[in-house]
Amino acid sequence: MLPVFLRPLPAHRKHWGQTGLGINLYESKKSRIHRTWSLLEERHPKACILTSYTSIDNWIARFWCISRKRKFFIGPAEPMNTYAAGFLRHSFRLSLFKQFVNRASGLAAMGNNALRMYRKVYKGKMINCSYTFDQTELQSKSQLSLDAPLTFLYSGRLSPFRNPLLVIEAFAEVHQSFPDLPVKLIMSGKGELYHECTQKIKDRAVEEHVTWINDFKDWHDIHKLYEKAHVLLALQHYSTWGLIIQEAMAAGMSIVATRTIESADNLIIDGYNGYLISASKEEAVKAMSTYALDKTLVELHGKRSRHIAKTVDLKTQSEIFITNFFS
Repeated sequence: MLPVFLRPLPAHRKHWGQTGLGINLYESKKSRIHRTWSLLEERHPKACILTSYTSIDNWIARFWCISRKRKFFIGPAEPMNTYAAGFLRHSFRLSLFKQFVNRASGLAAMGNNALRMYRKVYKGKMINCSYTFDQTELQSKSQLSLDAPLTFLYSGRLSPFRNPLLVIEAFAEVHQSFPDLPVKLIMSGKGELYHECTQKIKDRAVEEHVTWINDFKDWHDIHKLYEKAHVLLALQHYSTWGLIIQEAMAAGMSIVATRTIESADNLIIDGYNGYLISASKEEAVKAMSTYALDKTLVELHGKRSRHIAKTVDLKTQSEIFITNFFS
């Protein structure tokens, strides 16, 4: 398989590092039409996997596959974001996607909502195949000792839709409700709400209990966060798949997450390996307080999460993709 990258990493993803795998097509001086067509003619693949219906390069690749009688597959595709788009815009996107998947040999969708959404416009072979990674490193990490203060973690860009201010507010409420219980919050992320977050921490008088960790050099540095906390707080208003849920689960963490995060909705069983909530302070505080009052749940839910995460690791998802599309 030859990965082809159509655009460079954005500035806030530079810590992912450059792998050197595949072809950086964006470095070509040719026009987008010419560069894509030339690459396909040179490599002459037996099949193409197209990951984005909004890229002109993928439309060209689709046309090349049809004209050369080659199979093409779509995905893995996350569900379309219906929260930030109005009805007309979403309808237009779905109509465009319907044209894109026409004559495709198969579609891999990330999560149950994506399967339901895309079944409306595609009647061919479909599978549920999540965004995934090699979990070996995270699966081998030790859970943070229960002797340590109960530590919550927020990790991700400090953007309004990710709700970092709600995380801080909920943590402050828990701290106020249980003043004799040692609790901590790790904040990890940068973004437009950074100053609002630091001000909120100051206003709620929890500065001594909040630690910022942002000194990352690459993707693997971020994984070290999961050894420093017990419970991941993912209280986003909306999300597509959300890889952080898988990462934290693989590392043996408990999770408090909103149902609008696709990976949480698919991988968390409420009350079994974490808590699924609405994006409200009351529900967040209730779930966090449950862990504060019974820390043994942290270890139990973390072990269950680690086991569930194995069902969506790189090996299992690769087998699903290959078995269903290429066997």
